[in-house]
Amino acid sequence: MTKTESKAHPFCLNKLTIQSLQGNCLIDDTWLSIFQYLDLKSTFILGQFHPLLLSLRSSIYQLAQSLSLSANQIFSIVLFPNAPCFQHCRIIIKFLVHTNHFRIRTRLRFQNIDNFLLLKDYLTPYHQVLLNIHPTYSPLDILQLLNHIPWKSLHCLKFSHNTINNDGLVQLSTIINGKSIPTLDLSSNGDIQLGTKLLFKNSSFFITNLSLYRSIYDVQALANFIPSSKLENLDISCPGSISQIQYYGLLFQALEKSKIKQLNMNDCFLGDDESILFRFISMLPNTSITHLKIGNNSLGDVGLVSISRILPKTQIQLLHVDGCEEVNEGISEFSKALPNSQLLELDLYGLQFDENSQVELFHSLSQSRLQKLRLGGGNLTIMNLGFEKLGLILSKTKLSNLIITSARVDDYHIECLVKSLPHSKIDTLILNNNLITDKSMDLLSGILPETNITKLDVSYNKIERDFFELSNHITNSNLEYLDIGGNMKILEDSWDSLINRTVNRIWEMFGFQQPISSDRLIALACSLKDNKQLKYLNLSCIPIQIQVSTIFSQVLPTTKLYKLDLSRCQIDNRIIKILTVGIEQSNISDLILDNNQIGDQGIKSITTILPTSKICSLQLFGNSFSMIGVDYLRDSLKDSKVNFIKVDHWVKEALKLYCGEDYIQIVESDRIHY
Repeated sequence: MTKTESKAHPFCLNKLTIQSLQGNCLIDDTWLSIFQYLDLKSTFILGQFHPLLLSLRSSIYQLAQSLSLSANQIFSIVLFPNAPCFQHCRIIIKFLVHTNHFRIRTRLRFQNIDNFLLLKDYLTPYHQVLLNIHPTYSPLDILQLLNHIPWKSLHCLKFSHNTINNDGLVQLSTIINGKSIPTLDLSSNGDIQLGTKLLFKNSSFFITNLSLYRSIYDVQALANFIPSSKLENLDISCPGSISQIQYYGLLFQALEKSKIKQLNMNDCFLGDDESILFRFISMLPNTSITHLKIGNNSLGDVGLVSISRILPKTQIQLLHVDGCEEVNEGISEFSKALPNSQLLELDLYGLQFDENSQVELFHSLSQSRLQKLRLGGGNLTIMNLGFEKLGLILSKTKLSNLIITSARVDDYHIECLVKSLPHSKIDTLILNNNLITDKSMDLLSGILPETNITKLDVSYNKIERDFFELSNHITNSNLEYLDIGGNMKILEDSWDSLINRTVNRIWEMFGFQQPISSDRLIALACSLKDNKQLKYLNLSCIPIQIQVSTIFSQVLPTTKLYKLDLSRCQIDNRIIKILTVGIEQSNISDLILDNNQIGDQGIKSITTILPTSKICSLQLFGNSFSMIGVDYLRDSLKDSKVNFIKVDHWVKEALKLYCGEDYIQIVESDRIHY
């Protein structure tokens, strides 16, 4: 490619990824031409490199030089410096930091402190550094790290899951004085009362986001710290001890004097003491809070009624009050307050209310600003009158996101909805774990091309056979995300149990009485050919047979799918061998194959395509391969783009040396391997 050609046909890339470069991938004049003509909003990602790249020092210099020529056009670099090529990452950074035309967002996850120390001298305020401290670091390692952190560049400092104790926080309180940290995460660290007391009392530092989730912290010290801080986002959900609530009065007083906009107090025992609950509610109009999460606090009717009465006086735009209670009076009062509030998002998942309350709530939607509503769970059943009202007013609302899950939504309810969906603003419709049958799918499929729906989730319903209508209309729709997984015909008297059971138990207890027939799946596969809209497809728990896999393999390369879920689809070695032919030529980067019947030969088929496919995320837990299959995986991962793999516990030790422990998510399995 010549420079003249590049000028005539400028690049318009959204993302450019350089990962797992091999020894024969030298950076030449073509690279220089490409980087000079990148689009203004291109992203350059520097990922894990093959160890052979260590010998390509001159090529790395060429890459760095070409990047520096287009530095004013690059706004984001993501580094995963846990690979042997860390020195080469440093070379590229050294070239780029001399320009002030752009801001590099550098995400760093370290396996050891030495790698960080190699890079720290080249970091400038134009970087945004995210440090996720590994739980296995010793106090000495942490102290060494704290003394070398580039505070002007630091974007996020995370000490979570028992990473830091009181002694570590004492050291942090000394070092952090006068520093600025946009985000500090101290979640799940047990009892750190003494450390947080010194941290908040003796330190003068600037922080925007703070998380103390599941930690026992000093509430009084935090309350004294908040008013003079620049905190905007505070997460104190799930306190480590119920004794902390006795100091909540001080905390609420501090919140009234703060700049905090986002507050998460889920599971904070607010409903256990009426005086504390009323003090909390009364302070809300005097705060700057716009995002409030107070789920699972046993608020009851009394709490919800009280919130409803002050809601119009607050700035709250997002409210999560999900729980497991019956709140008929509370919902009725809330419906009256909704039109006069600033709410844009409301989550009532798990709350139970009767038919009259449902009608009142849905009626109020047409007069409100609400854009997202989530209902369902617990023992909530949306009654006919409720859905009739929702169907009548849906086109008059501002709702774009409607989520009704585990609420026994049936065919009549869908009939009420489809009349108004084409005239509504709904682009996300989630109706999973309900009682929807083929009749409802026919209705939904028929109106899809007339709607704005881009995301549709009807998983775990009672759809058993008729995907023909969906197949006929999917190509002409706006769908980008489709989830039809987990649909099976089961006994009627087992349905109530089904909703509350895990997928594995459904599989063991009920199985498939009548699996979706092959011709239906083939029709669905054929409808995907040349489809440029759909990006995610979930077919979990639907048995895939040889004939179906052949059609899917032919169709996949013609689609824009980037995520495919084929978990629990009874896929064996023969079927996966057929599917990999199409997957290799497709755009799929996220492949889910857990809980199938894939053995060693099946793993061999998968690993054969890894180096040439676009797969970055691979899930394989719950299959039947042995150490032979693990060897295939181990040998292929170093040549692939995969940076995330989910496997059974026993596979982890054999793989972590090749792809880095940070990139293996371990899933415990009941399977025993010898």
